[in-house]
Amino acid sequence: MKAVSFLKEVKHELIKVKWPTLKEVAIISLFVVIAAGIAGLLFLLVDSTIYKAIKLLLGIGG
Repeated sequence: MKAVSFLKEVKHELIKVKWPTLKEVAIISLFVVIAAGIAGLLFLLVDSTIYKAIKLLLGIGG
């Protein structure tokens, strides 16, 4: 019966949790999407720069 006791304690602890509001979730989600987009653009810039530098050093491509 330890499992039942454990689940009761989990339920009790979950009641204490301060869950975020819908507005907070929306703001945080928007921030994550924007941050991921900025990181993607940064990686694209770095990758393109390295690619062009290697092409220049190796003398390949046009």
